Amino acid sequence: MQTSQPTRSQPARSLRRDLQDAPGFSTWALLLAVLGSVAGTIITSAFGTGHWGTLAGAAAGPVISTTFATKHTGEKGGIRNAIIVILSVGALFITVTGFTFADRVAGQSILPSPDPRAGTFFPASQPSTPSTTPSQSTTPSDGPKSKGPAIQIEPSGPLDCGTAAVGAAAACPQPVTITSAGTDLLRITSIVMTGSDTGDFVPGQDCVGASLDPSQTCDLKVTFQPTAAGPRQATLVIHQNLPWPDRGTTITLTGTGSGDTPSPTDTCLQGYVWREAVPDDHVCVTPETRAQAAQDNSLAASRRSPTGGAYGPDTCLQGYVWREAVPDDHVCVTPETRTQTADDNNLASSRLAG
Repeated sequence: MQTSQPTRSQPARSLRRDLQDAPGFSTWALLLAVLGSVAGTIITSAFGTGHWGTLAGAAAGPVISTTFATKHTGEKGGIRNAIIVILSVGALFITVTGFTFADRVAGQSILPSPDPRAGTFFPASQPSTPSTTPSQSTTPSDGPKSKGPAIQIEPSGPLDCGTAAVGAAAACPQPVTITSAGTDLLRITSIVMTGSDTGDFVPGQDCVGASLDPSQTCDLKVTFQPTAAGPRQATLVIHQNLPWPDRGTTITLTGTGSGDTPSPTDTCLQGYVWREAVPDDHVCVTPETRAQAAQDNSLAASRRSPTGGAYGPDTCLQGYVWREAVPDDHVCVTPETRTQTADDNNLASSRLAG
């Protein structure tokens, strides 16, 4: 009697081998998944969905992109599901790692959002007492230091800049002293003005970008130049690397504009102020240009060549040129600033109210 030989079954293919042979599992597919994750992150952050909402957007983006990609390359069944899961998880990891690193370097989330925060996906640290409103100070001067970065400002109440003639500039009698009151580095990321009379108060920019060690301070000088007579008021907002939901540390600035102007021929049109790049510089410019001039003056020494040069001690470092707001103005600035200065000089007469 003849007996039949048993048939030998084909060896089962491993998932690893299937992935190697799948055209939808490639470097380009991973790149497409990362782009989907980044797009989901940006879109959800712009709508102010918060940390969890942004994370959900970062996770959904690669799932959508890999689903369409695998359909296009023809994968089906279990291998398709495996590709979607592996590429999506990898893309999410790359996106979260990249944004978190960039946030730490910048000191805050690098993405625009209706609610500024310290990190795109995660707060820098958990605040001990969450607050959704700006605060004047987070730590009493004689109390224990807060864990992580913290800020304290003096004066703690409104800063009265006194009285000045309309159109005339006067320094506020005292600066706003910023103190690092925590245990970690405090980074000042920006300083802005809000309120109805923002053009009347010009904060210096010396503290912007400063990194303050615990107990270290920085003095922020403010210039008051009223554009109209009567009480003037605005709010100065200091943005720093405090964890979300901090929205900045505020101080109210007040002052009074008197009805007298220093000279009818020196009065600027509404919206313009004296530049004051040098003493008695009454060229009318925007408040932003005046702040830039003050910042350039404060940085003048650092932009001059320490060894001199063709123009003696006034020789600028490479990349800088003389500002020339007046013929003997040798403050070193960028070429763009010198061009702006010359344009403002040419437009000076058209910006006078008298």
